[in-house]
Amino acid sequence: MYIAMTDVAALMGDRCYAAAVEQLWEDVVQRKTYITGGLGARHQGEAFGAAFELPNTGAYSETCASVAAMLWNHRLFQLRGEAKYIDVLERTLYNGFLAGVALTGKDFFYSNPLARRAAGRGRVPWFPCACCPTNVARFMPAIGGLVYATRGRSVYVNLFVGGRSRLEVDEDEVSVAQRTQYPWDGRVVLQVSTVRALRFSLLLRIPGWARGEALPGGLYRYAEGGAGCSWRVLVRGEPYPAALEDGYAVLDREWCDGDEARLELELPVRCVLADERVPAARGRVAVERGPLVYCAEAADHGGTVIDLLLPDGCEHHLHPERDANLLGGAALLQGSARRAVLLEDGSVSTEPARLRMVPYFAWAHREPGSMQVWLPRTADLAELPAAPTLATGATPSSSHRWHADTLAAVNDGLVPASSSDRDVPRMTWWRHRGTEEWVQLDLEAPAEIAATAIYWYDEGGRGGCRAPESWRLLFREGQAGPWCPVELVTGSSYGTEKDAFNRVDFVPVRADAVRAQVRLRKGFSGGVLEWRLFPTSAPDPRSQKEGVVVGPGGPHEGRRLLLRGRQALGRDGGAPPCAPTALRRRRRVEGGREG
Repeated sequence: MYIAMTDVAALMGDRCYAAAVEQLWEDVVQRKTYITGGLGARHQGEAFGAAFELPNTGAYSETCASVAAMLWNHRLFQLRGEAKYIDVLERTLYNGFLAGVALTGKDFFYSNPLARRAAGRGRVPWFPCACCPTNVARFMPAIGGLVYATRGRSVYVNLFVGGRSRLEVDEDEVSVAQRTQYPWDGRVVLQVSTVRALRFSLLLRIPGWARGEALPGGLYRYAEGGAGCSWRVLVRGEPYPAALEDGYAVLDREWCDGDEARLELELPVRCVLADERVPAARGRVAVERGPLVYCAEAADHGGTVIDLLLPDGCEHHLHPERDANLLGGAALLQGSARRAVLLEDGSVSTEPARLRMVPYFAWAHREPGSMQVWLPRTADLAELPAAPTLATGATPSSSHRWHADTLAAVNDGLVPASSSDRDVPRMTWWRHRGTEEWVQLDLEAPAEIAATAIYWYDEGGRGGCRAPESWRLLFREGQAGPWCPVELVTGSSYGTEKDAFNRVDFVPVRADAVRAQVRLRKGFSGGVLEWRLFPTSAPDPRSQKEGVVVGPGGPHEGRRLLLRGRQALGRDGGAPPCAPTALRRRRRVEGGREG
């Protein structure tokens, strides 16, 4: 729609449309664009969010939206002739767009988050709705058409890409050959070929990042105060005093066959801060070098990056380093940071940590794990990894899983903020609706379990996932053993509440696997954000910041909890055949203890 409006403004000379499109662009760039150039905060409706709503883990930032953003910015450049539109296009091209396709060109991301708190699904070859792979396939060959533009006797050099192009300057033909290793190196050499001497203007874009502008409008700014990087232009090996107009260095002169123009751009490592009105980036810092945004991956940091922080000034210790055998020879950033640690007294401190950052477009090409673009500047925003538990050590499986979700979400130890929290990974049965499904945990070793708690995924009125209609817990002792239902203690029930862990207490069982058997609501799907298991020796977690008020004697104080005897007995009045041998007796729980 925005592209079409821009075309109408250009072709019809409609000033009202032109003004409206410019206002839309300013709103998008100044309030709703990710530092990667990605667009779209909300998965539901594939929509922009409110102003400054730019979540990291929950970012939608669809690959297709990046394609649309680049096409729109190119149209606006054609309409206005200003470098700021190409600045946005370049940021999107090297970050939000390229991250959507693997280095092999064969696998794709549909959405492109800026953080991942745990291992998640990587790129895949295809999607049921395959708009992203096809958009990538049609846009990649079109990049060559974005490098140059002409208007009258002006030749615009918008992107720095090696190759040769034939251009028409009025009625004269000009050939331009470009040599560069950009974005790894800031040197760009342009050789002009003409049949005869011609006077025309060669306009070299000086990128916004080189002029001290992270993004037009100030949504992001460089930490050192916005000073630009050094750059210079040479013609025939001599410095050329080019005037800067609308973001372009203008070389207005007579060009002869074989003349060379050289642009030299400094590529320092720089820290970027976001507008304070962006909650997800407040108190955090991102790292760039040239047009590239960088991120930290678990593969380089002992399995997690959620506890890393980058205090002010640390960027001065980051330096580029290339390894031809790693991520296609991309320039990585090596240096030092800090890591949050929990002290014995319960307080949080920091310790030195080695830091390696990779270009955002190259993330998720090694073993899966956490990732962050926006690193905390102080320890209070760092997240300590969850301590290993009975559940986190288990292997999850399910009757079905939506291709964009991850089974690891079931037991990654990450506590959601709500049932619709998109800042944590999820496992859903989408697009199964109203069906009976299951999710299972196979334990590392048999254990005695007395309770479980599940945090359901529920999109509320926004989507097609709801907390289930009902569920029950089954256990198995031994791979050849039958699946048997647990016996709930009196007062416990299978909850389907939103925004909370739904805990179930039962007669302790010895199991090597547990399975939640779920009945989805009619017309809806559902899913799980987190699943906990509690061994018989574990304290009741509801007294430990789970949002449930518990009396001084615990949740069972003053209540006599009896087993449902009829369900616990077999036909002969003894233990049911699926009960573990060690537990084949009636039990009574009173005051939280076996009686």
